[in-house]
Amino acid sequence: MKFRPTYLLLLLLSMLLLACDGADKLCDPDAQAICIDKNLARSCSPEGSVVITVCKEREYCKTGQCLLKCEEGEFECGNNCLSEEKNNALSCVNDTTLTCKENYGDCDKNVANGCEAYLRNDEEHCGKCDNPCGERLTCLRGQCESID
Repeated sequence: MKFRPTYLLLLLLSMLLLACDGADKLCDPDAQAICIDKNLARSCSPEGSVVITVCKEREYCKTGQCLLKCEEGEFECGNNCLSEEKNNALSCVNDTTLTCKENYGDCDKNVANGCEAYLRNDEEHCGKCDNPCGERLTCLRGQCESID
């Protein structure tokens, strides 16, 4: 991970200025986490030491936490950025349930890969999730049909 000189300076300053009033005092674990800048968060560990978190790429600091920053046209779901164009997903409920584009389904219940099943020709999810076509049947236009 690359550190910019500005971040290193802020990190050092925050450790010196925000840590403790004296050598025998620790950071208050009940103290509210804060943002030092848009990419650095400061909080206290349960043991009372100062914790500086450098936000990862595609994250930003808000209310003392590093949060995922989605691109324009995307929405966040379960710490993933999804979109209709990339993932066939329209919306997310409670970070766990996706609303999918017509003819698509989130059949594996993994929000990270969006609405992965195309229900019009998926042999395991024909027309709806968990609807496999049996032997000598194929999925055509969302219906299991005979291949004879």
